[in-house]
Amino acid sequence: MLYFFSGTDRNRARAVMHAEIERLAKGGTLANEDMRALALDAIPYMATLKEAVFWFEEKPDADTRRKIEKRAEKSVRHDAPKKEKDNSVFSLAEALQSGDKKRMWIEYQSALAKGNAPEAIHGILFWGAKKILLTAHTGSAEWKRGTALIAELAEIPHEARRRSVELEYALERYILNINKA
Repeated sequence: MLYFFSGTDRNRARAVMHAEIERLAKGGTLANEDMRALALDAIPYMATLKEAVFWFEEKPDADTRRKIEKRAEKSVRHDAPKKEKDNSVFSLAEALQSGDKKRMWIEYQSALAKGNAPEAIHGILFWGAKKILLTAHTGSAEWKRGTALIAELAEIPHEARRRSVELEYALERYILNINKA
């Protein structure tokens, strides 16, 4: 198939051409099995051409990549960085729910280091306590624990203001003393 774009408005023509390329080449050249065989057979010929041939494949298999790189004048690979483990502030609520005091303190310090406001961290802890209460059966030990956590967490900002203590330090004290009772 031949696609031809022309006109004096170069920017618009190129934009339309690139949109058409995007539409047609969604899976890459090797996505279509018929095209795959033709393209792989044509690699030696394409390597001898004086015209530049640009070829993009997102995830070619290793054998195909070796075949193309063997004949290519230049081969460049740009892989996206691997995604890191989700270190969101919600891991603090998970630590509260599991009752892991050490992990909870580490997650709290991590959240502060990321620049999260103590008020936001308090809200996440309160949400975690409500989740404990809502998922527990009425009257069970978890339900009683959730009720106690909610009462304690609701009191922290008020006590911090009354005693002129920053919420950050009041939360830290709470986390360090959470399992003492």
